[in-house]
Amino acid sequence: MIGDLLAPVVFGIVIVRYGPALGAAGVAGAVLTPIGLIMSALGMGIGALLALAAGVLLFSWRARERILSTPVAVAFAAGSLSCVLVFLAFAAGDGQNVDLLLPMVVLGPSWILFGLGLRQPQTMPDEPSPTASLAGA
Repeated sequence: MIGDLLAPVVFGIVIVRYGPALGAAGVAGAVLTPIGLIMSALGMGIGALLALAAGVLLFSWRARERILSTPVAVAFAAGSLSCVLVFLAFAAGDGQNVDLLLPMVVLGPSWILFGLGLRQPQTMPDEPSPTASLAGA
């Protein structure tokens, strides 16, 4: 639950720092992802899963090669979407088979990889390179 509450802070920082590089779709994904996480923690059902899945897909698609490398963006999307699939499988089993929740362990490493990927962001297309201003001098 603490991680779910920190997600809006993390994505808020990402939006402020990388918003222009993400574009409208990426920002929408960055808003939907923590909303989906909080809603799922509160047990809000399929709406939470739809918000989480849509947010993760939009964000990862726009972050790929803009602020994250492709492998990191794919790993983040796969880890987060596996969470959605685990919730669906658990619900389909009438919530009786706790073993179905085991694949959620990939969620933590995918977020760690996401954080490490942000420490070494890709070159953002909206920022001029430092040598471009020297070329005209």
